[in-house]
Amino acid sequence: MTKRRRLMIKNSVYKKRRARLLKKISKGKGNSIAVIANAEICLRNGRDNEYPARADSNFWYLTGFSEPGAVLVLAADGEGSRSVIFCQESVDFVKAAFDGDVIGTVGAKKRFGFDTALSIDTIDAVMPKMFCESDTLYYHMGQRSDLDRRVMSWVGEAKSASYRRGAPPITAIEDLDVLLSEMRLIKSPEEIGLLTRAGHFTGGGIIKAMQSCRPGMMEYQLEAKIHEWFRYHGCGGMPAFSAIVAGGANATTLHYVDNNCLLKDGDLVLTDVGGEFELYSGDISRTFPVNGKFSEAQKRVYQIVLLAQKAAIQKVVVGNSLADCYAVAARIITEGLADLKILDGDVEELIALGMDSKNPPEASYKKFFMHRTGHWLGLDTHDVGSYFNSDGTHRAFEAGMVLTAEPGIYIKPAPDVPEEYWNIGIRIEDDVLVEKFGEPFVLTSDAPKEIADIEEVMSFHR
Repeated sequence: MTKRRRLMIKNSVYKKRRARLLKKISKGKGNSIAVIANAEICLRNGRDNEYPARADSNFWYLTGFSEPGAVLVLAADGEGSRSVIFCQESVDFVKAAFDGDVIGTVGAKKRFGFDTALSIDTIDAVMPKMFCESDTLYYHMGQRSDLDRRVMSWVGEAKSASYRRGAPPITAIEDLDVLLSEMRLIKSPEEIGLLTRAGHFTGGGIIKAMQSCRPGMMEYQLEAKIHEWFRYHGCGGMPAFSAIVAGGANATTLHYVDNNCLLKDGDLVLTDVGGEFELYSGDISRTFPVNGKFSEAQKRVYQIVLLAQKAAIQKVVVGNSLADCYAVAARIITEGLADLKILDGDVEELIALGMDSKNPPEASYKKFFMHRTGHWLGLDTHDVGSYFNSDGTHRAFEAGMVLTAEPGIYIKPAPDVPEEYWNIGIRIEDDVLVEKFGEPFVLTSDAPKEIADIEEVMSFHR
């Protein structure tokens, strides 16, 4: 772990997060313990090459510690509240020569502020003893079957030992993911800074693509230009998600990721990409003409999506919800498609049909706009946090939430659709912060989205 990475969020921030979680788990009856594990390196590329490791988001959120296979334990018991990290103590000479040394228990405690650091080799002996002193276990069951089995074996050993003393432990298991999701949903100033950087670099990749694009390129060549920009500017070893670079008819398939077709003169290309900066995701969609100039038909559809997206962004304020963003975008898209004779029927009826999930998508605007307008964004591209309250109502926005705004229109060839609009797929997406007061703040404004701005940027080829 480099000094630069560690300094992006100070260790004191991770310690405060651990303290907050300890406070939450200690509110229950009796003693409590939480177990959070980092990801293992288990996938291989070929016979003996491991894929790059990426820290588990929950583990990273609480530790800033990236070494794979480590386990964090937070205990609130008779000894007080404390954090314990289990990690590699050392590696042998040959492994260190090939892969580098590890931080070790002394380094983990000194550099990352854990109360206790123990060798991962001792975990099977130590954990049953810690479980013996705990009434409630907080754990994310079902995420990793190997770890599930191991945790349950610790519970079994603890129960066997404790029953002989007449004090059964672990009488309840709570879903740790619920607590962590709620914590992660509201972003701290430090996180907002990292998301802004991720958005900035993602926007730079979009501009690079616009200025590199020309007829005759392959979609994967445009993707390479974007990923080159990400890597050059420190966006980590891998992008936040698989890039979508979809030219022409491919853009009408929402999750097209093959990126292996020719970019043709006169077509649009839809890009949906994200750079990952210090594990925080950017997520931007832009659609632009392969030859640098929108046709009149493309402009008409594009303006509808742009108007819908701007209206959706304006709804990203405290007290509103994603349902409000969706409602305003769906209305604008329905009205626009009706004006272009792409949709036929009464606008209000088409909107009502689309809002009822029981109706087939072909009966409404959903034939051309079949997805929602956004999702939470953070350490994961589709970040954690509930979208609904316990009574089923839509969750209201709170200051510090970050989400995307991404309406789109996707028109496949059909006899009832004017041919000039066939195979046009357009999505425009930005990352938006809910401010405490006033207007929403767009984190990804670097990437141009006005028609005139896109055409101007594309006139400067690189």
